[in-house]
Amino acid sequence: MHKLAATLIPVTLLSLLSSCVPESVVPADTSIPRLGKVDSIALKSSSPLLLSDPLNYVELTPVLYRREQDGTIRQLPRELYDSPEITIIDASGQSVDRVYRARAGFVGNVTFTARLEGSSTPVSNPITVKVVTPPKLPAVKEIPVIFHVIQGRDELNKLGIKFDPTKIERHLTKLNHLFSGEIDRGAVGVDSRIRFVPVFKGPNGLTLQDPGIDQVILDTPVDISEDGTKAFFEEQTSVQWDHSKYFNIYLFSNFDATGSMFHYIYENLEQFEPVTQHKGVYYVMQDLDRLDRGFRPGSAQTDEISTYIARYMGLLPTNNPYEDDQCADTVDYYHGKVWYGENKTKYKETADHFFLSRNVMDDRAGLHTYISADQAQRLHNALENYPYLSMWRK
Repeated sequence: MHKLAATLIPVTLLSLLSSCVPESVVPADTSIPRLGKVDSIALKSSSPLLLSDPLNYVELTPVLYRREQDGTIRQLPRELYDSPEITIIDASGQSVDRVYRARAGFVGNVTFTARLEGSSTPVSNPITVKVVTPPKLPAVKEIPVIFHVIQGRDELNKLGIKFDPTKIERHLTKLNHLFSGEIDRGAVGVDSRIRFVPVFKGPNGLTLQDPGIDQVILDTPVDISEDGTKAFFEEQTSVQWDHSKYFNIYLFSNFDATGSMFHYIYENLEQFEPVTQHKGVYYVMQDLDRLDRGFRPGSAQTDEISTYIARYMGLLPTNNPYEDDQCADTVDYYHGKVWYGENKTKYKETADHFFLSRNVMDDRAGLHTYISADQAQRLHNALENYPYLSMWRK
């Protein structure tokens, strides 16, 4: 009897639920919405350059505009740009994919145009992408890296646990994926031939408990402001490992800490020399809790640790309002504030380019998955010429 009841109950419930369903159901429309009225198309590439390598690609984006009744011209939503009603063609009239890769060995210019299907619809401006040979970079340089994990004793007593070393391992793996271009290279990304390896022994010759990690426990919380970190290094001389032998990354806990995290700045852009007296990268330990891109635009936000590491090694922001980043193959989008989303999202736009932000030196809304060819050459130049970056020679 009980088995029969158990069988009937689901059937009865299903009958009640199905009685509420209309006889005719129209499936949800998951397709790209139709464009409607489009008055003009501006075809934009993700980059003016494309490396002649099967791992590199350039994205071709048709940006759509509509003239409203009051005469204003409105940029249409980005999701409409993927409409199948738009075709991208090359100079020969052949349609091409919106993700374009150069054929093996080809070097030269390629021209593209976008057109909207229909008899009286607009055709975009032609754009040209220059396909170039990838650079020949030096042999792989291995950077011996040490993470100084700085926590207060009160924090350890309250939490009952030290910082999880596997978080550093994951970020180190992510850092090497970035520098190798393993995840995504975009149009001009390369394997920089730079790798970060954890050190196994400290300056005293003793083997570290966890490779690449120096645990520092303090009796009082640290003031992580500029003056506070300066005072910290004056008192804690043992944490100052020789920067000519080790790449020092100082992880300050913000548990009970005071002040705002001070990151280095550059005093001389040509010489790459950071202002901070004690060579190394400063970072908030708790910001390693996330691997995903959880950062948002805003002056109070911290960027990914990979960006600070790249800056310490000589790279400059791609959206610097005052100085050029001195790399010809990156796109400067700072002066494009009138464009899509005011360039505050992961998508960036300029007069000629529209792209998903992926470069390591793009702002904190970007994905940070590759280092460009020019940036890689700049990194090697810094490593080979500046004493504070000579640790790879050891």
